[in-house]
Amino acid sequence: GADIIAIDGTDRPRPVPVETLLARIHHHGLLAMTDCSTPEDGLACQKLGAEIIGTTLSGYTTPETPEEPDLALVKTLSDAGCRVIAEGRYNTPAQAEDAMRHGAWAVTVGSAITRLEHICQWYNTAMKKAVL
Repeated sequence: GADIIAIDGTDRPRPVPVETLLARIHHHGLLAMTDCSTPEDGLACQKLGAEIIGTTLSGYTTPETPEEPDLALVKTLSDAGCRVIAEGRYNTPAQAEDAMRHGAWAVTVGSAITRLEHICQWYNTAMKKAVL
């Protein structure tokens, strides 16, 4: 079974409101994590009772996706008292370290260790820059 259930915590339209989903998660005695994209999302979800705020969707709800992680969002949410799991574009140990220094409770590392095609592309791009 699960100990934590994560849901989309953005203000995007959905068939069931965030507060209803959080209530259902808590009804089962589980922790709720909301995947957020902005300080407003995260703070609203914290106010609704989410125990963990993820920066998962930062940069993915706008037309342009940045290359770097959103450390400012981690810091803003952490400074506001949120338990933050930094997630999204953490591709190096140094970036994970930066997230912890900015107040993250934990860091999710996904593609950097699970998707070989991304890792190969990062090396390929870096080496091409060096010789072109």
